[in-house]
Amino acid sequence: MKTTTYNTQRVSELTDEQLEAELKRRKKVKDAKPTPLETPNFSGVIATVTEYIDSLAEGHEPKDIKQYTFEAAVEAVYGRSVWNWINSRER
Repeated sequence: MKTTTYNTQRVSELTDEQLEAELKRRKKVKDAKPTPLETPNFSGVIATVTEYIDSLAEGHEPKDIKQYTFEAAVEAVYGRSVWNWINSRER
């Protein structure tokens, strides 16, 4: 499929077909399944599990640690913007 980029200053000059094609292209991009980052960043995962271990060592049981660790892992692999895609699918 050929991708065409339009100058937004001239959008009033576009045909209905061109506008519909652009809307379809945008929907396809929006619906595209995220791909893993080329270089995952596990600093959030490391910080979360380090905080968990530190809390246990101090005699505290952190709440929701499994959820925080999961979220940090997802962000490490896909980046923070992945939540927009995830939230658009969860009902």
